[in-house]
Amino acid sequence: MMDRIFASISMLGVIAFLGVVMWFVREPDLIIVTVLVIGIGIIYIWRDVAAGGQGAIADRLDKSDD
Repeated sequence: MMDRIFASISMLGVIAFLGVVMWFVREPDLIIVTVLVIGIGIIYIWRDVAAGGQGAIADRLDKSDD
């Protein structure tokens, strides 16, 4: 449960930071890239949290046990 809370808080922080950058710079290319990065980040976190949280870290730990 805590991983979902931390993932949500961190994603909101990234969105807020990039939103401020977009607001003050207002370059079309920057806006396009920023929206794509935010979209990819949201998709990654959504899939990672839906899969149970730990993601790549747990995969690496499992492989090192073999």
